[in-house]
Amino acid sequence: PSDQLRYHIYNEVGGPLGNANNNLNDCWTYLRNDSQKWYWNSEFDRDSAVFFSTLITPHTSATLQGEEIIAPFWRGLKNISDLILTTPKEDLSCSILEDQIILNSRLASSVQAADYDDVPPNVRKALQRLMGSHNDLTGLCSQDSDDIGRLAIVGNSLHVIVEEQIRKSVEMRVVVVIISPRAKTAFASFVAIFVLWISTKSMKRF
Repeated sequence: PSDQLRYHIYNEVGGPLGNANNNLNDCWTYLRNDSQKWYWNSEFDRDSAVFFSTLITPHTSATLQGEEIIAPFWRGLKNISDLILTTPKEDLSCSILEDQIILNSRLASSVQAADYDDVPPNVRKALQRLMGSHNDLTGLCSQDSDDIGRLAIVGNSLHVIVEEQIRKSVEMRVVVVIISPRAKTAFASFVAIFVLWISTKSMKRF
């Protein structure tokens, strides 16, 4: 307990403003000591999950090596993606994206020149995906193309790839109910009768 340092994080969606009970997330920091065992994995994706008790297991996320390099580049692509999505289709053209594309091309040059020796594979993969979308967009607009349909397709693809790089955490609560064998039989009978009733109602419609 002496290693636990309590603090709060303000949560905008927690509840009405001024309600401290809903708007403050109860968090802890921990002082490092040799009795602790910490594990980390930098290869999580949308198909990964970890099961643990959130009430007794300290857990966190961290910035990986290389993320600080590609972050400005990602933000530039996010701005382009938002601009494409919010611009009426009839007004969409490469000319309205020109300034942001030029800025992002400069960022791309600095990103490509960076040292990635210690960067985890998934960060490199994210960079490749972002760079591919950037090249698709600049390639299309360098042709002075006014093909709104192609620009919209490239913009939608860019939006998907940009959103993929956002770290998201979904916490789920698992509730286990233990029931007796007699209760199981009663519940199974209830489900069977309910399904039969639904089937009968459906047949009557025809």
